[in-house]
Amino acid sequence: MLKAFNVTKQFGSLTAVDDLSFEVKKGQIFGTAGPNGTGKSTLYNLITGFYSFEGRIELDGQNISGMPPYRIAKTCIARTFRFRKPFPASVYKKASPWAAGLVPPAVLTRPMWMRASVSSILNKNVYKIPTF
Repeated sequence: MLKAFNVTKQFGSLTAVDDLSFEVKKGQIFGTAGPNGTGKSTLYNLITGFYSFEGRIELDGQNISGMPPYRIAKTCIARTFRFRKPFPASVYKKASPWAAGLVPPAVLTRPMWMRASVSSILNKNVYKIPTF
């Protein structure tokens, strides 16, 4: 069970989360909704230990307030981050043949002057991806 008691987070004079209390029971689905700037991400950062705050958060009766994120993650509470921009195209060109198992990792770790280009490797019949 996840419980929050009188949780408040301020950034300077801005109050992002103000005296929030809630309880999520085992098996219950809990979500947040609201427009930009209403404290949804801040709340998840508080629960997962990324920000300090006033108040208390408990998981199964244990106080997790002030624990570092890696310790909270060990309790199976974690968050993911979205990328604000995609990787450069060069990352995909280098990684996708390896990820698909078409190019051995050793080929990609050799210095550039020692390895064949990815396109020349993929043009050989042995490495072609079958089309259906």
